[in-house]
Amino acid sequence: MGAAALAGTSFPLNRRLIACLLGFDGLVDVSLDAVGGRDFALEILGNCALIASDLSRIATDLIFYSSAEVGLVVIPDEFASTSSIMPQKKNADPLELTRAKCAKIAANFNSGLSIMHGLPSGYNLDYQEVTPLLWESIDELKACLRILTEIIPRIAVDSKLSSRRYLEFSAATEIANLLVRKEHLPFRTAHHLVGSVARSALSRGMTFKDMKRSDWERALGRPIRPHTVSSIVEALDLGRHLRMYRTSGSPNPQESKRLIAQELRACERSRTRNARLQAKLRRSMQELRAASKI
Repeated sequence: MGAAALAGTSFPLNRRLIACLLGFDGLVDVSLDAVGGRDFALEILGNCALIASDLSRIATDLIFYSSAEVGLVVIPDEFASTSSIMPQKKNADPLELTRAKCAKIAANFNSGLSIMHGLPSGYNLDYQEVTPLLWESIDELKACLRILTEIIPRIAVDSKLSSRRYLEFSAATEIANLLVRKEHLPFRTAHHLVGSVARSALSRGMTFKDMKRSDWERALGRPIRPHTVSSIVEALDLGRHLRMYRTSGSPNPQESKRLIAQELRACERSRTRNARLQAKLRRSMQELRAASKI
């Protein structure tokens, strides 16, 4: 307001007062910048696209993990439907639609950039095509967030997950780490050794738990310490395996709890900031209405 179409106006307007009445913290000082750009809209579209990208990946993970072939998690029935032709099939339709909506949000960002690209300085009517993209992206993103925040707390994890023997191979890296610490091997050598044992196990239809001490010694080319063998067995227990990781951000259960609590506190701070902003906008609206009656 007050920047007019390009270079301000000869009327004695107080732009800072107008900004205050509209609830803004300040104003874009140069009038040409105020009317000649839509950076704020592109920033919002870009943020929406980034969030949508993450949501799309989460949706894809859940679709994959809940498939009959994988079956790590179970999607609640109220968020699924049957196939139009296969009566036994359970489709995670809301998650598939979430992916499609996220693609639209990303496309809106690209469309906004394309509209703004190569325009001459000053106001252009092309800008009016950016605003609908903004509203659509916000609405679609809110819908995606609503779907995922309803689904995720209700997901059931397979109770027999730890009994899936092939998951023992996920401990391969930690076994290599153990060989570095306890057998004083270079990681490159330990990496190669564990890989050779894994290949041997797979070729015989076995897993790491089926490998005997002699298999490890054969791969190592020398006797292996008894304590090393017991440490390998411990690493093959998925629960113990997770607790071995202690760095910040690791999947250690205690660290996961800490991170969840930390993010919940951050969400609460965001809610508080948003509440203050909403209160400020309400006050500004009241002041604007009062000023308009003068």
